Amino acid sequence: MFSTIINSTILAAGIFDWANDKANQASSTMQNILIVVALIVAVTIAWKGKTVGSVILAIVIGGLIASIPALIEWFGGSAKQETNSSAPHGGLLGQHVDYAKAAWIAHKA
Repeated sequence: MFSTIINSTILAAGIFDWANDKANQASSTMQNILIVVALIVAVTIAWKGKTVGSVILAIVIGGLIASIPALIEWFGGSAKQETNSSAPHGGLLGQHVDYAKAAWIAHKA
């Protein structure tokens, strides 16, 4: 019985490691795809415009497209910090409210 628990724990850890590896590979692949898309968009904009302004715009837009994963991560971290710091501590929202009991008391009054 003890060996079964150990074997299933090792198997579960293996599954989680495998899933984590696949998620990392998918993230890396998406970053690489966005870099290629950014290069294609930048070259297309620069080629069609053929002016200094369009080349600068192409570089900026390509950079924004390539940095989408980093921007999502940064904005997600900022939003998480803001929501955690502004969350109420204690008070009515921090306590358990028995709504059935509150409705019964309101009904009796």
